[in-house]
Amino acid sequence: EMMEYSTTPGVQGICPPGWHIPTDYEWKILEGTVDSQYPVGDPIWNNTNFRGFDAGLNLKSTSGWYPNGNGLDPNGFTALPGGLRMTVGYFHYIGQQSNFWSSNNAGGGCSWFRRLDYLNNGVNRWADTKELGFSVRCLQGETINQPPEPPSSPSPENGAEYQSIEVDISWTCTDAEGDPLTYDIYFGMETPPPLITTGYTETNYDPETLENNTEYFWKIVAHDDHENTTEGSVWSFTTGLF
Repeated sequence: EMMEYSTTPGVQGICPPGWHIPTDYEWKILEGTVDSQYPVGDPIWNNTNFRGFDAGLNLKSTSGWYPNGNGLDPNGFTALPGGLRMTVGYFHYIGQQSNFWSSNNAGGGCSWFRRLDYLNNGVNRWADTKELGFSVRCLQGETINQPPEPPSSPSPENGAEYQSIEVDISWTCTDAEGDPLTYDIYFGMETPPPLITTGYTETNYDPETLENNTEYFWKIVAHDDHENTTEGSVWSFTTGLF
């Protein structure tokens, strides 16, 4: 209902013109902005359950919550404890929780949402059935473009041994919006490995003939066409005697 039956993250839905339903990624930006310990981009915001140090405390209103559950609200978000509408039709947890939908599906008939609780100073990131009734906050402006996912699934596998001196490297990388990606490739016998090419468009690379019985380190940095960058882990493998 809030998205007017669209499945596109960041759609206007029931929001006024020029506003949209926040995405899961935009909620992460809000959390990192208001938290005093974990900034925007900290991996903690990708976790589920309650995360952060005081993001929830800083988003909750200064009144209306159960005893000792009020927030500080320094940024004027003023989250009220509206509870939720259960699937059987009655309302629950009024005065104890705020629940806000994001516009991202999580699979299995569920969507990502955020929960604030009078007993916790963090923010809960979770997915639940769309049959529940949660609150909605609209965000002004265009949807913030999400950076690429971290490069993953390295081949050879990280720590692999006895690899051919003619081995090619490959990886997997995706982007939530389907943006075209380019890659910086770091590869060498030292760590951190040196940059050997940039603007690469494939997900496999031939480092040419390698040395026998040598450990190699490599890393991929992904870029989309919105100037977003995501750095992967440093992986390694060892060649054999051929």
